[in-house]
Amino acid sequence: MGSLVSCAAAAQTPTATAGGASGAVTTASAFTVTTRHKLVLVGAGESGKSTLFKKLLMLYGQSLSEAERLTYRPNVYRNVIDAISMLCRCADADIRPENASARALVDAHAEVATRAGLAGATLPADVAEATARLWADPAVCGAFTARKAELPDSAKWFLDQVKHIASEGYVPSAEDVARARTRTTGQTEQEFAAGGQSFHVVDLGGQMFERKTWQKNLPEADVVLFMVSLNDYTRPSRDDPWRTQLHESIDLFGELVHADALRTSTKPLMVFLNKRDLFAASLRTTPLSACFPEFDDSADAHTSASASASASASAATGAKSADVSTAVVPSTPAMSTTTMASAADARVDAAIAHVKSLFTARAQDTSVRVHVHAISATDDECVRRLVGSVTAVVVAGV
Repeated sequence: MGSLVSCAAAAQTPTATAGGASGAVTTASAFTVTTRHKLVLVGAGESGKSTLFKKLLMLYGQSLSEAERLTYRPNVYRNVIDAISMLCRCADADIRPENASARALVDAHAEVATRAGLAGATLPADVAEATARLWADPAVCGAFTARKAELPDSAKWFLDQVKHIASEGYVPSAEDVARARTRTTGQTEQEFAAGGQSFHVVDLGGQMFERKTWQKNLPEADVVLFMVSLNDYTRPSRDDPWRTQLHESIDLFGELVHADALRTSTKPLMVFLNKRDLFAASLRTTPLSACFPEFDDSADAHTSASASASASASAATGAKSADVSTAVVPSTPAMSTTTMASAADARVDAAIAHVKSLFTARAQDTSVRVHVHAISATDDECVRRLVGSVTAVVVAGV
């Protein structure tokens, strides 16, 4: 299942026209290509499909103009208010009394905007100031850290810069556009070129009621891309409190590889275990074994006493790549900062390798060729390597 390859050809820049917040995009290649490959992008809701879709346009299409980025401003405003409102509901009575007026202002703004059908239309300075005060409240911070609210993973990104977002003349940056939570409805398409290959990407809605559209797109796909949120390993299922959303993604993948259009085919299917960075952070407080008890979280299970210190330093660097790898760490009485970082990376990589095995096990009785990579769709360099991997699979046909 190989390492992610570098994508040197990705420096070639195609031209594009973008459809703004609607996400409808058409991109033409800046150089001649003879074959266009269809990529079908699927996965559960909030897996990061839309983020990857927008990143592909930004990196391989023409940059969004200021006017196009402005169309995303209401969505950013809505992300801010939704996030702070959910956190306040979780913190509730624990919010400091001196912040009660701030909460009342935010709640009133959200209610009036929703009733008027103008959610996200504005973010007044006083509401932004109130949001900043609430975001600094210990109870709200505690609710965020404990993940008591079903927040989009971009919540911190926007709440940290709420005053800037509310400032006069604010124009969402390319990163703001990529991180803004947008639910895919129906299907969205774009074309881009990289590595001398032309790609037509179809992003399909991940909500349960929309998955029926997947079947009709699978037969025409050259490669199926299945997105998974690694960080959902602690998020309870909406239907079964004893299971997590990551469990549901594993089941959904099992259904996908056994679909009539794939089960007996040799079509490549690339699984992107997304949000590796957030997953690594979450593992510091919630071990994977809390949700997957068969996994051994102990440090001894992922380290080796036979490795040299120099090998450890190399592994620590390599373990930060986007692909699944395991760092080897020596056991010493006094661990250096580098060695401790390497040990932490080893635990993250071991956890990812376990999740990877859960997916590949579901495809063992099929002919589908499964490739699994751990990624962060918000990381430009990671997305470039991801595209390099897709190009390699398309060219090699493996």
